[in-house]
Amino acid sequence: MNFKKFSTKGRSPYSSNKTRVRKSYYTFSREYPAGNIPLERMNHYTIRSKKTKKSLSVLLVLLLLGAAFFAVRLPLDIAYKDAPQLTPGNIEASQNTAAETSVLYEGGFRALYMPYDKLSDTSYIRSFIKKIRRYDCNGVVIDFKPESGKLAYSSLNSYAINGKCAIFDNNTVRQALNLFRKENITVAARIFCFLDNTVPVTSPELAVKYMDTDVNWVDSTEENGDKTWLNPCSTETLGYLLDIVKELRSFDIKGFILEKCHFPDSGNTAGATFPGDKNFKDKNAVLKLYIKSIKELLEKDNFLIITQTSNDSLNGNKKIYYGSINSGAFDAVASYTNKRPDDCYPDKKTGFSSMLRLFSDSAANFPDRIFMPVIDYSEYTGKYMRTIRKNNYTSYIIFDEAGEY
Repeated sequence: MNFKKFSTKGRSPYSSNKTRVRKSYYTFSREYPAGNIPLERMNHYTIRSKKTKKSLSVLLVLLLLGAAFFAVRLPLDIAYKDAPQLTPGNIEASQNTAAETSVLYEGGFRALYMPYDKLSDTSYIRSFIKKIRRYDCNGVVIDFKPESGKLAYSSLNSYAINGKCAIFDNNTVRQALNLFRKENITVAARIFCFLDNTVPVTSPELAVKYMDTDVNWVDSTEENGDKTWLNPCSTETLGYLLDIVKELRSFDIKGFILEKCHFPDSGNTAGATFPGDKNFKDKNAVLKLYIKSIKELLEKDNFLIITQTSNDSLNGNKKIYYGSINSGAFDAVASYTNKRPDDCYPDKKTGFSSMLRLFSDSAANFPDRIFMPVIDYSEYTGKYMRTIRKNNYTSYIIFDEAGEY
């Protein structure tokens, strides 16, 4: 995987054997101290008492009905927020005017990529933290759902359990994350949304299908090695990904990066069919709904990033997005390129200026979002990093597939 390719009993303590003395009474109480009230007035009180009891009975019934309504309605509202249904609707991003408190907005998120298989290696992590400091960064990116479809932690989701997705136990993950947290290093979890060669195999009802059959469609390109994809138009797929985000959030992970948040982009895409797609006006609405639903699960100190190739950031890609997702409810876009710096703009004299022009042109498509260059360490130097900072990029990801910086 790399960016370039880119789930009491007992008596009250206040009770005693002594006779209790009532300290207060109400006019409808049997114990009301009438004293020497004349009989006519007693009858008057009796009639009024019956009317009062009747009125209170009606009021009690109304209160119980109201309580029953809210008892049913409130859990439904909460359930909808936590696991929205995959139905058409207004899924455009709403402008959030509240003050953001995430590190992304408070000085920027500058991160090194660390391979997920190092989560169990304490000595490696301590050494890696020193590298983060050496590069003047404040964050780390880790694949918690890599392209294989496995999970770097132990999920309670039934699809994950059925697929035996867990790579590490949760205690191992927490110990690793605590090392970063003690050094005030922000952790971002990268999630491969739909490219998944595990769950669609063990739970084929979630898979993209071949030509409307029961056969799972596979990405037959050499690069992806006949991998399956989760069906974006499936309610079950949405629930699965939302469970992953909720579980990762419980680890106090602050950032979430959505990779492959689009429809299949290689292989025989003409043969790929998506059960449930007829419920939507278009596939673009499906992708925006995923982004919006995940964003709604996050807290104010969380942030959501989507990844795009520099070319897609610059020119869009109707084949995989069926339109633009630039209006989606994400906070930042992490843009990477599969070109060498010198090849981005041949008319530029150096690779530095060529790449900077590509980033600048791409960032112009995200006027209300944070633009984050993804920098391949094998292609760049310290001098280039200084150039990035001088050009006011306060957020970026430095990537090396092996984590060797």
